[in-house]
Amino acid sequence: MYQDNYPETLKAAYLVNVPSYFSWVFNIFKPFLNAVTLSKIKICKTDEWQDEIKKIVDPKVLPAFLGGLRTDPDGNPKCNTLVNWDSKIDTSFYLKQNMNPGGIDDESMKTTTIQQRSVFQLPVEIKTTGTVLKWVFRTKEYNIRFGLFYKKDKKSRQEEILPVENVDCQVIPEENQFVCEKTGIYILYFDNSYSWMTAKQLFYKIETENPNVIEANNN
Repeated sequence: MYQDNYPETLKAAYLVNVPSYFSWVFNIFKPFLNAVTLSKIKICKTDEWQDEIKKIVDPKVLPAFLGGLRTDPDGNPKCNTLVNWDSKIDTSFYLKQNMNPGGIDDESMKTTTIQQRSVFQLPVEIKTTGTVLKWVFRTKEYNIRFGLFYKKDKKSRQEEILPVENVDCQVIPEENQFVCEKTGIYILYFDNSYSWMTAKQLFYKIETENPNVIEANNN
């Protein structure tokens, strides 16, 4: 499918110093490749690949470390001004260390461990209509299922507000809010019952915002 729909994506492929069993494996896949694609694949010995590359690339523009004549202005054959070599990524760029809010090092967050085949329910009593219920959470590893439920009082039957769904929050925290139009008990529901062997460490922060305060700030 790839070679049929994107035939010109592959310009050339040079396989250098392949292991002895490669020919056996390659022969298995040959019938599935068309003639044009096969013509672009070159299997080279260790002392042959540079000559093959020079057949399609002018030595004047080919970096010296690939057998060409091109170097950096300072004579560096690796052409660092042309080639982006891989290097170690500084820890300051790591995503988990730069998350805010909701990073696992945030002192304002609470933590709990939800065992395998278990759930964690966090009830929040709302006494004023229009209160904004806010939450942010993440897991240290793996996803978790989350939903929001409501019941008028402790004896009432629980009803679903937000359906329980999988949330991939092990890298980016899940953050949301809900305007409580009714007073009562709102239950943040964390479900790990689908996991048979893995416990989940959960970091969370729950806040409520009084509607009167919101209105005053807007004015």
